Amino acid sequence: MINNLVYVFIENTFTLKEKDTHPYTYNTLPEYYLDTINFNKKNFGKTYLLVTEKQKSLVAQKVSADINLVAIETLHGSHLYKSFQQAFQAQWLHYTKDVFLYHAFLRVLYYCLFVYELNLENTIHAEADNLIFQDNIEPFNTVFQSGEFGFSNEKIPNSAPAIIFLKDKSAAENLLNLHIKLLNRGENGIRHACGIPFNYITDMNFLFFISQYKKNYKMLPCLPCGDQSENFNKFNMVFDPTSYGQYLGGTNNGHCSGFIDPEHFVGRELLANNIKIKFIENKPYVDYNDCDVPLFNLHIQNKKAIKNFL
Repeated sequence: MINNLVYVFIENTFTLKEKDTHPYTYNTLPEYYLDTINFNKKNFGKTYLLVTEKQKSLVAQKVSADINLVAIETLHGSHLYKSFQQAFQAQWLHYTKDVFLYHAFLRVLYYCLFVYELNLENTIHAEADNLIFQDNIEPFNTVFQSGEFGFSNEKIPNSAPAIIFLKDKSAAENLLNLHIKLLNRGENGIRHACGIPFNYITDMNFLFFISQYKKNYKMLPCLPCGDQSENFNKFNMVFDPTSYGQYLGGTNNGHCSGFIDPEHFVGRELLANNIKIKFIENKPYVDYNDCDVPLFNLHIQNKKAIKNFL
């Protein structure tokens, strides 16, 4: 059993400035959070839900007593919090106008702060639209040493925060310091160095840059073959950045089940018929070369489809 599972929920009104209209930011804890937390908690020693002080009493009425609620404001005294906010507000303040983007950065911030301040070991942060089907800690102990962290790559230049593993306090500090280092380079500095053409640089871009930097990063493999299969021989399972869940449940942009993004590493293998997805005793597997490879998680972006896999 893996030691700790951490969720972060920040309501819509936490933003510094303008209102947000993104369909996946909320004023109160949405039902799918409860569904995935209750489904996933059985695989972990302890489950934590980080919320604002304002939300804590409201959320307490919804979640079961075995979910540990933590107010994120208790983490604001950390020197790492101050360094992150100083770097963010110095050159990225306009990002607070888009609550969805801003909250994505904040979720990584609070997750790392929480692991750092509580000195936790073997901890996973799951985005709330993930279902976790495996609980074996041994592969993580084999792959990760003190100070190391891991996540999966989705495509160039995106890595997925669907599942982020932190080995220990040092890993949390290392991952957060790399975010602060990138923030201090500024948006223009990152665009110049990495050639990002998009309107916004996202948390997924930050994670991808960090994965390419390699220091203290270990890949959570999304495929059993190719360059995204690093560490597969130790895990003997694969992780879903987004692609498997999109194929099975559709996307948050209106695509139905069966959707494949040809830019995704997993999408390319699905389109080439090199892999297939199957279920055995209600658990997902990747069929590769007639071998059944366990899927650690399904990242089901279509929130309405989550109940179909519980």
